[in-house]
Amino acid sequence: MGTTSGLASGLILDRASFLLEESPAVREAAALAVKNVCDLRNRAFALRLRRVADAAREPEPRVRIAALRSLAAFQCADAAASVLEATGEAREPDAAVREAARELVRKGLAANAY
Repeated sequence: MGTTSGLASGLILDRASFLLEESPAVREAAALAVKNVCDLRNRAFALRLRRVADAAREPEPRVRIAALRSLAAFQCADAAASVLEATGEAREPDAAVREAARELVRKGLAANAY
């Protein structure tokens, strides 16, 4: 599947935002969709998704996990750093999110993605 336009990608990222979308299920689906529709080399999209993965901005752990899964697909250092930062208790309070981030780091290292 090819990438969508910047406008469409932005709309999907809007649906992943706690400030713009009330439903956690919609935010989770949008966060997962990002890796399939956005240009994975675009640092701006990765930075917006990074905000979704931040516990200070997103209250739902499952949405943060979805955002981390999409971030792991991005081909930029900011995305990799976000996934790595989410493995620590200081940055991520939820144990399930930390474990998901650790698994993504392990897979990335095994695939020589970092």
